[in-house]
Amino acid sequence: MNRKIEIKVYDTWDNLPACRWKEMIVDFEKEFAVKQYAIFVYVENEIAGFMRVLRNPDDVCEWYTCDVHVGEHHKRKGIATLMYKKTMEIVSGYERATKIITSISASNSASVQLHKKIGFTDTGITPSFADYTFEEDETTYCYWLEAKLYPAKNVPVHMEILLPMWKAYMNEIGESDTEEGLRNGLMNRLDILQSQENIFFELMWSGNNAIGFTFYSIDVGIKDVIPSGYGYIMEFFVLPEWRGKNIGLRCAKHICEKLNDMGCPKIYLTSTETSETFWEKAGFTKSGLIDSDNQLRIWLK
Repeated sequence: MNRKIEIKVYDTWDNLPACRWKEMIVDFEKEFAVKQYAIFVYVENEIAGFMRVLRNPDDVCEWYTCDVHVGEHHKRKGIATLMYKKTMEIVSGYERATKIITSISASNSASVQLHKKIGFTDTGITPSFADYTFEEDETTYCYWLEAKLYPAKNVPVHMEILLPMWKAYMNEIGESDTEEGLRNGLMNRLDILQSQENIFFELMWSGNNAIGFTFYSIDVGIKDVIPSGYGYIMEFFVLPEWRGKNIGLRCAKHICEKLNDMGCPKIYLTSTETSETFWEKAGFTKSGLIDSDNQLRIWLK
């Protein structure tokens, strides 16, 4: 028989159910005046799991999880993962949120394994949060939220954001040009959007930070190589300091899902050698085909 599982989220201290954590939660919220949530998981009306997620009093981009608890009879049944999925759903609703952090003792192998499976990364940084005290072997684990994609436009504010990234991208792929040439190339791509409904140029944002861009389309194909109607990722760039956080991979996944929903049976791109590992992780494979325009390998998904 399937167990009846219910998740309840409490967003203020005054409506919390009676439990052993209530006094601690109330005291913290009153002292620091910080937004927080309490998440309970009930199995057949019994509390099976509990955790708290609260915004950093000193940084609205950062949320912290703590007091993760799963009842002894409910462990290894996905309860903690369920609570974290709810946490990510809640925090993603805050426009300026960029990451979820927690602190884990190196000796707590079960917790380390759980958080790595969910997608957290050990930063190696000694934790610091409000007036909390931590164990000597605790380090900060971080989960970077998915970046939001917004349409780029040929307007001064977007050009100011995009041009430095565009220069870095062109340099990275080995394309050299004058300052004017780079600006014109970027403007031409942005201008194309005005007349083509199946071409997209989007900025990647993590909280208040512009971290990259992507240019993709439903393509007319490459004669005798790629048929018309495939999705085509033409440009994709994430600033170096924002790499290694799984943000780029989630953006690539979002683009592929969007193109699939628009009726593209497959998606292709060309890649320099330095980007091949990334595209392999994103689920693309070498096709054995070559793009005659740039002589680069074609990858398919």
